[in-house]
Amino acid sequence: MCSANAFNVGVIRKQIWHVLADFRAEWLRRLRNVIEASARKGPEAAKAIEITWGILQRVDAKFAVFCGDIATELASHRGTPQVHELLWGAPALPDETKAPKVAQRE
Repeated sequence: MCSANAFNVGVIRKQIWHVLADFRAEWLRRLRNVIEASARKGPEAAKAIEITWGILQRVDAKFAVFCGDIATELASHRGTPQVHELLWGAPALPDETKAPKVAQRE
């Protein structure tokens, strides 16, 4: 079932997130917009905004921990460029700490 928000001029909008950080940023932005708009309504809007900011900060911190946990779970795949790119948005760099193999002369 699609909501009315999923349509833009009769076309379903696609949200494409290439990396976990992009998804996190977009989701938190949308959440903040909705919660702040709701908090601004009513007679005690100033107090509600202060409470809302605290809630949003805690949600952001929990989301950061979640992203860190995901990265930890995928640590065994750290060398896979596609996995690294999905997490951080850039392919993994070659391990520069290893000395290059040198062919020995006979």
